[in-house]
Amino acid sequence: MLMPTVMSMRPDQDPSPSEERGDATEPPSLSALEAQLVQAEAAVRTGEFAVAYQALQASEAHEQLGARRQLVAGLICRSEGRSREALRCFQQAIATAQHFGQPGLQADALMQLAQEQHRQLHSREALRTLRDALSIREELGDVAGMVYAQSNVALILIALGEQEKALSVLQEALGSLKESGLPAPEIHVRANLGMLLLERNDVEEARAQFLKALALADHNGDPASRITLALNAGEASRQLGDLETARGYLQEALTGARHLSDLRLQAAALHSLALMHAAANEHKVAEDYLHDAYRLAEQQGDLDAQIDALLGLGGSLLGRHETLQAADSLSRALTLSELGSRRLKQVQAHLLLASAHEPREPYETIWHLRRVMELQGELSNESREQQLRDVTAQLEVESAKRTAEYERELREQAEHTVQAQLIELERGRLTDHLTGLPNRLMLSAHLDQVSRQAQPFTLVMLDIDQFRFLNDSHGYDVADSLLRLVATRLQEAVHPGETLARTGPDEFTLLSPSGMVEELRNRVSGALQGLTLGTGTSSVPVTVSAGAACWPDHGLRADEVRRVTTVALQEAQREGHAWRVYDPAQHTGPGLEQALATALSNGEFELHYQPVVDDPSGQVVSAEALLRWNSAVHGPQSPAVFIPLLERSGQIVRVGEWVLHEACRAAAGWGGVRVAVNLSALQFASGDLIGTVRSALDSSGLPPEQLELEITESLMMQNPTRTADLLDRLRSLGVGVMLDDFGTGYSSLSYIHHFALSGVKIDREFVRQLDTETRARGQVIIRAVVQICGDLGLKVVAEGIETQAQREVLREMSVSQMQGFLFARPALNWTPASWLPLEH
Repeated sequence: MLMPTVMSMRPDQDPSPSEERGDATEPPSLSALEAQLVQAEAAVRTGEFAVAYQALQASEAHEQLGARRQLVAGLICRSEGRSREALRCFQQAIATAQHFGQPGLQADALMQLAQEQHRQLHSREALRTLRDALSIREELGDVAGMVYAQSNVALILIALGEQEKALSVLQEALGSLKESGLPAPEIHVRANLGMLLLERNDVEEARAQFLKALALADHNGDPASRITLALNAGEASRQLGDLETARGYLQEALTGARHLSDLRLQAAALHSLALMHAAANEHKVAEDYLHDAYRLAEQQGDLDAQIDALLGLGGSLLGRHETLQAADSLSRALTLSELGSRRLKQVQAHLLLASAHEPREPYETIWHLRRVMELQGELSNESREQQLRDVTAQLEVESAKRTAEYERELREQAEHTVQAQLIELERGRLTDHLTGLPNRLMLSAHLDQVSRQAQPFTLVMLDIDQFRFLNDSHGYDVADSLLRLVATRLQEAVHPGETLARTGPDEFTLLSPSGMVEELRNRVSGALQGLTLGTGTSSVPVTVSAGAACWPDHGLRADEVRRVTTVALQEAQREGHAWRVYDPAQHTGPGLEQALATALSNGEFELHYQPVVDDPSGQVVSAEALLRWNSAVHGPQSPAVFIPLLERSGQIVRVGEWVLHEACRAAAGWGGVRVAVNLSALQFASGDLIGTVRSALDSSGLPPEQLELEITESLMMQNPTRTADLLDRLRSLGVGVMLDDFGTGYSSLSYIHHFALSGVKIDREFVRQLDTETRARGQVIIRAVVQICGDLGLKVVAEGIETQAQREVLREMSVSQMQGFLFARPALNWTPASWLPLEH
């Protein structure tokens, strides 16, 4: 949260004898009392309330000092958090000044009234009030006062998201500034320009403006402005990743604000310090700061500060996966933002709420993202960059780092494409159109809902044996008929309260609020008995394998039950035409965890590699390293079993370092073919990721440009600020970063252009749709992704290609890099030289 200095009294303005007192022949005692009141205004800004109260008491009997007394009283009320009383005092000061013919004092009171109106989210009314003040300043020929009023107007326009208008007003202020020749107005113009540059993500230049304004404040002897500008410079430094500098400025601002008893600045400093701790994954510390910031903001009635604190709190809670608490804070922030027409804050709230709702309420996620698109459409960007260059040139700002007009056009194209994609997702995201059944996302929502009810349930996953062979042998139409037949048979066996979904190309999942596994087995087996595939001339017997798991016996969280059900299905598939119930003793007993603890030192881990192929040339461009565990005691283990155990125990960081070093060592002999390594959430959050990457590159001799790291959308959005910093540092090393499973974590679609990515991998779910009746939908989504990435200069890799038809459709859509079983399965000791191109 940034608190510019412009919304304040003019520190350089002395009372005019002819204007403020009306009559130059009034007795000296009145003049002395008025001087005391002027000093009282300054005393309020420095927290010396006793001086201010003394001046108010001494001037009670003088009606002509009434306006200034009411103005001082309003400043005291504001500092003490009594917002309504402050409003009343400023309104009385305006009326009294008008009655006694004191236009300069009337303008001062109007400025303070506007500030209070803006703080209480009546910003449009505040703009009207400031225009009245500006009109008075112009009539008086008060150039410095005009600059203050124009700067305040710009500040409110920035808060309302009307940046183009704010730039225009700042240009007017610059024109007035040349006439004034005073340093104090320039402080305010530079502070507001810094605010505007921050909104444009031009943080380096914004900090330069704050520092120049800070130097002017020191030169002008304005300690109150210095404290606010130290806060702004600290926040800009934080955003640049210069944390030591940021800490110094922010601590100075917090100390100074406490000395001044300025609750508003204290809240702002606490908010920025909280964001520093959140970026370091110190969420509990951050949340303590944010609770304090919210309490202070609430105490003084500063709704903007309350919004910022609630947004920060929601983001920190999301970082700890406390989605329900996060949604509560973010909903309150959104309500306040809508109340005050804070469209930029609304965008932030909607994006964070999309993340909070995604695991349980996909429709809510889509709705929030559509609102983001609508709001971004309202925030016009026309000629903003050019105007910003003009303003900055007038203030002689060096080392400009602005976004070019071309980038703006690309971003607008990407946002338009994202909106089209979201509309398509909203139409059919939750239903499988081939069978009419709920799809994987809808099942996830039902599964989470059932698990929250704390009642036993069973999850059954069924997979058609040899489906790929049947598909290739008899064609897609026959295979689609089989899928519809299986869906119909299973639906006949489903009881009320149960959910049947199609969750994969040949996979169905049944969710039952019952722990009676044998009863379910008999029901499902009976429904599929005698299942055959009619080929026109003959009938081919079809069998199904199934895996089952129960809550709470096999897992206490929905994702755990789903994971172990997958493990049970894999075991059933290995046996063929089997029904397996998950056995926790075999997989997660102490013996397995104990074996896993020594697996790395015993050399039991292996890396299998699956190539990414350039189509149609057939050349390998990279290969993904996939971790496998061949236990000396328990035999080969599924990654679905051992990787969660590694993550839970924290061993994933150490094992991840081994993977990175081993993959780089292997790729060093591949003759220029890149290697891709997946990063876990714990690796990404560890403090020395950059050092680990450097070590792996140095020890292997692999050139940095031949290493790609893969991260998921959910990982990227846990802490966007820290992610952006890490990706920038990796890019400076020359290492590429791919976004894996793109298209499944919709909260990041609007943010993708903020990150230094080298490319994206389209999720296999969208590729799978190319072989179904929903192929048109899959094509729409993939085309949208291709356009977004093309506009942003990112490469696209499609993963999960299993059929020639998928390959041909992707080729038609200009997707040239592909990965999947059609080209090669993951293999131990794979090298580019050992791989034979696919002939088609």
